[in-house]
Amino acid sequence: MKSYAYASFSLSFLTHAFVIICIPSFASGRISPQPVKVQPVREKSEVKITLQKTESDKMQELMREVSDIPVLPYIEDFTQKLILEDMKVLSLDKPQPAQERIREVAIADMPDKNLRKLPEYMDYYQLIRTKIAKTAQRLYDGEDGGTIFVSFTVLPDGRLGDVYLEENSAKSKHLREVAVESIHEASPFPSFPKELAKRSSLPVSIPINFKNN
Repeated sequence: MKSYAYASFSLSFLTHAFVIICIPSFASGRISPQPVKVQPVREKSEVKITLQKTESDKMQELMREVSDIPVLPYIEDFTQKLILEDMKVLSLDKPQPAQERIREVAIADMPDKNLRKLPEYMDYYQLIRTKIAKTAQRLYDGEDGGTIFVSFTVLPDGRLGDVYLEENSAKSKHLREVAVESIHEASPFPSFPKELAKRSSLPVSIPINFKNN
């Protein structure tokens, strides 16, 4: 009987203790929930990809920037003129041939005033003039230009006598040498015609005109 009474007393005590302690806690909502472990959320790291510009890309951007800059009209015209001049001067595909130097020799009539009325003399004079002109044309290199006045004598057998230059000739030493050399190389000339055979010599004067560009 004592054991039963002790057990009943213990159960009654526990029941009252539960009612006294737990019921008010549920009623007031003061039962604290069990703490929940929250896993920290890792922030996603942002990945940045930077493309490096090549030299070609930089050059294209530079060309676009330059093309956007307005060009003044007079600068554009001047640039076009320079380009056209360069195209005329330089041609890599078709080299321009060197301009040929113009070489021309002309000998005017200047017969002796005392003999010009003689047909035989004029025919002989023209023969000498033509021969000298052909020789001078071959020797002339076109370096200088001017007129050389040359006087000389021709002997009956066609040999060349004295040769001298007139003071009003061009001052070019080169042209003077060509003129004198042309007369010497053109000689000897034909013998005098029979109408002039009695003469010891014939005077000849010719202006040799050397033309160049």
